[in-house]
Amino acid sequence: MDYAAFSPHAISPRPCRHCSHFGIERSGGGGVWCLLAKHVHCLPETGCAYWVREPGTDDDIGDSPL
Repeated sequence: MDYAAFSPHAISPRPCRHCSHFGIERSGGGGVWCLLAKHVHCLPETGCAYWVREPGTDDDIGDSPL
């Protein structure tokens, strides 16, 4: 398995910007600082296995993952 391309939310992506662990965008949006793991996550559009919805982050966007 190619872990670099693994996404636990392949069918319904859960972007990092909607997660309660979202810290700050890095590398021009190509990565985000994860407050839970304390490292840069390189697949911010798909999220990770520890994704937790941050209430209110997707209210005005129209692309709610749930």
